[in-house]
Amino acid sequence: MTIRVLVGTLCSNESEFTESRLRVLEQRNCAVNQYLVKDLNEYDAHNLLWDLFNKRASSFDLIVKVDADTILNRDDIFQKVHSRLLTTNLDGVQLSLLDYFSQQSIFGMGFFLPRVKFSISQNRLFADRAINREAFKIGQNQDIDILEDIGFHCRYPNDEQSYRYGLHRWKKKQYNLISSVIENWNRERDTARGWALVGAISAQKKRRISVDYGGKDFQTLRDSFNSRGKFESWLASNLPSLSSKINC
Repeated sequence: MTIRVLVGTLCSNESEFTESRLRVLEQRNCAVNQYLVKDLNEYDAHNLLWDLFNKRASSFDLIVKVDADTILNRDDIFQKVHSRLLTTNLDGVQLSLLDYFSQQSIFGMGFFLPRVKFSISQNRLFADRAINREAFKIGQNQDIDILEDIGFHCRYPNDEQSYRYGLHRWKKKQYNLISSVIENWNRERDTARGWALVGAISAQKKRRISVDYGGKDFQTLRDSFNSRGKFESWLASNLPSLSSKINC
């Protein structure tokens, strides 16, 4: 049976977008309609998407939010999740992805039956939280017997993505992820995790800082790091205070 799937994707020049879109369109036994929300700030982009889902859900069998930095790792996930949801009392499910920065499983993809209603978010930092969990039951991997990560989060991020990751996770107080990024950075010394830590440090130092792409803070920092040595030296000087904040 072919299922009708509405996919909503927020995109702002993420490195994974082309492959992400390809994996979405390759899903088997699905008629996929992918709606792209491009280059808006996170708050307005999410609310535009929630409004679209509410208006168009009745024409589809499954609603899925796939961010542009997400790459699915198999071609039957839409069909499989839909069939599992129909055999449960769930209205939707949030499934995990393998996050590059932390090398942890994080919940990053939402699948919803068309009866779910989305609320306009009032919280700019948590604009992705738009479902009344008292009215609708949203499960996780184990609730539909899909235990493994279904894809990759930020598999090969660019510098701006990486900076925003650290900035955003710190502002959301997801210190466990930042701690894992520090561990991986100390081992790998890769540019992506370095920029993620620059973002986290920036958020720690400056409370009023935008989490949207295109912020001047990122450009200012990039311009100041005119060599790899200066980049690593800045991190070495600032990481201790970040680590102490996490561990306090």
